[in-house]
Amino acid sequence: MKEVIILRRALTIMVAVIIVFSLAGSVLAADKPKSTGGMNFVAGTVKTIDAAAKTIVITAQSSEVAIVWNDNTRVTSESAKKTIADIKAGDIVATVYKEVEGKNVAGSITFKNVSK
Repeated sequence: MKEVIILRRALTIMVAVIIVFSLAGSVLAADKPKSTGGMNFVAGTVKTIDAAAKTIVITAQSSEVAIVWNDNTRVTSESAKKTIADIKAGDIVATVYKEVEGKNVAGSITFKNVSK
């Protein structure tokens, strides 16, 4: 009879240890940033755009992010077909970009709201 009680206690302790370690792993994993393959995301309001320099400055919350576009940058819109030439100060855009040689190079720019 004592052997059964000892086995039950041992089994209960093992299950408790497994649960604690699995929960601890989940908590630790939640604190780590998720890898996006080196890509970053910013959404905000266009502050300035310089077509000659192919640069757009986006104000997001309390910071500004300068983004450079190139011929490989995709431009999309939620409502109509748009191009880089359609971007104006005050537009709301979302951009996926990657830092390349110290510059934030846009992979895509999506219009969220186009000024009239």
